[in-house]
Amino acid sequence: MIYDKFENLAQYFEERHPVYEAVVYARDKAGEMPVGDHDLDGDRLSARVQAYTTQPAEVREFECHKKYTDVQVMLEGCERQDVAPSQDLTPLGEFDVANDVVKLKAPELFSTINLEPGWFVVYYPQDNHRPNCCIGEPSNVRKVCMKVIV
Repeated sequence: MIYDKFENLAQYFEERHPVYEAVVYARDKAGEMPVGDHDLDGDRLSARVQAYTTQPAEVREFECHKKYTDVQVMLEGCERQDVAPSQDLTPLGEFDVANDVVKLKAPELFSTINLEPGWFVVYYPQDNHRPNCCIGEPSNVRKVCMKVIV
């Protein structure tokens, strides 16, 4: 997992790295895109622009992926995300191959970040995470989740 400000992106990746490209694309172009899924480079890179109301963490589920790395960038608003990297969590169902996701039972211990404009978070397949949580009261957000093939 990587969680940092846009200005520090070059500390982690070279400009031609797929995750670097995804963060820059999300930062510079996703704000103009309509809500929905956008194919950017076949199976290699896509963007999911989302607009929703955050929810209490207790009603959200942890998740993880196998085929794609999640690169999340908040466009408007702020949300809490819980993270439990590299832990074996109990699946709540079968792995959904079509959507590259499995929902997981929340662990007792986890870390929390606040994702807001100007910041990005990268979740690799081993990084169990619970997005879309409210900070205090539910609020409306607009976020892009870039999917970068592993």
